Amino acid sequence: MIGTGPIAFLPDITTSRERFQLTQRIAYLMRRLAPVEILSPAITEDQLVKQVLERQFRLTLLPIKQYLEWSRIEGAYGLTRTSGPTVIGYFTQPLGTDVLAQIKSTNRLIILDFQRLRYTDILLIIRSLLVDNQRYGLTPLFSESKIYCDAWHGRERIGEKLDLLMSITEIKETNHWFEQRSRLRLGLLGLWSLVYDEGPGRIEFGQSAAALLPKAYVQVSASHEVVAIRVCYTHPMWGSREVIEQIQSEHNPLNSAFSLARQSCDLFRVHNIVENHDVEITLLYFSSHPSESNHSSLRSVWVEPLTAAIVNELPFEMPSAKNPKLVYFPKAEMVANNLGAHPSQFVDLQHQLEIKDRAISLASKKLRELTHENQELNDRLHELKLGGVGSVYHLSLPGHEELTESLRVRLEEMKDGKEKEVALISLQAVIEMNKPLKKKGAA
Repeated sequence: MIGTGPIAFLPDITTSRERFQLTQRIAYLMRRLAPVEILSPAITEDQLVKQVLERQFRLTLLPIKQYLEWSRIEGAYGLTRTSGPTVIGYFTQPLGTDVLAQIKSTNRLIILDFQRLRYTDILLIIRSLLVDNQRYGLTPLFSESKIYCDAWHGRERIGEKLDLLMSITEIKETNHWFEQRSRLRLGLLGLWSLVYDEGPGRIEFGQSAAALLPKAYVQVSASHEVVAIRVCYTHPMWGSREVIEQIQSEHNPLNSAFSLARQSCDLFRVHNIVENHDVEITLLYFSSHPSESNHSSLRSVWVEPLTAAIVNELPFEMPSAKNPKLVYFPKAEMVANNLGAHPSQFVDLQHQLEIKDRAISLASKKLRELTHENQELNDRLHELKLGGVGSVYHLSLPGHEELTESLRVRLEEMKDGKEKEVALISLQAVIEMNKPLKKKGAA
């Protein structure tokens, strides 16, 4: 039993008899973790607020109907708290995501699926919720499994990261996880989009100096029962309140990356550290696959702000001698499944990737140079067609013979006397102007 305060549990009497017995069974199993007090189903919100303040319950579990409607209990604990007692909602029958529209403005949202999660899965989550310093990170969820670490920089390839995920021994050698590889990849792809399309990877995209800096840190751990994918990065404009608003409107096309990450997993957990704007997103997958066949139904979600004082597991920690549980991803086997080759053929894979990067960079540079030269040639050809740079096209003036003949023809066509008189004067003027030219030319 964990040395924490008691748990208050309010049964759901609106469900079927079988579901009611299920909740009773869960309450009984939670006694392994802490004392559990079963509340009267007829309790009112005022009575509940009074009891939680007097008894100092560590966790208070309510049916989702009461959880969404009763808001005074959160106010009694403190709406802006970052640790301490927690109120949790649960549901025991299928529900659509439209129920989340009833959520009032709040900084935390914790709803657990008691219908499809197994007892062991529920106890794992409750154990993590009971102690403040076990709510953050992957170590409280995996006591013996390795934690694989990686850093995402400005210039990364999502295909490589997906292959790295599937190269983990605990995933590729476990049948039920290998069968669920599409869900794991979708979850990682959603997290990738949150970092590079909406998070810190988007701000300095394309800048060579910024590409050397890590944009996010990733950790993955897997056991026979659970797989967790954790991403940590800094986002000053993304707190728990904004996360809850996105959950309520996740069918909006603008939230496609967020929805992809949330709907691929069985438990979606988001923590933001209020002192430094660090964000931790964790996707949990259980071996029972409770959400696999119910994509549009409500599933477990855990969103809350935390204070840095209770964080024991650093969000940006990488493998070192001080923490032997942290290891790097295996790299020699990351493309073996895609190419159908033996992993031993990719021992020097990192060197191959660097060579490919240099080749692509040189090819891109050469392509830009050829494009520039082609544009210059086209501009030069256009100028030559117009007579050259700075040239002016001069129209040739008609000679005196052509001008005299045209005036004579025009004079014959005229019928008005005044027009003929004007034309005749013009003709005589041309003849007079031409006489000096002829003399000068003869001289």
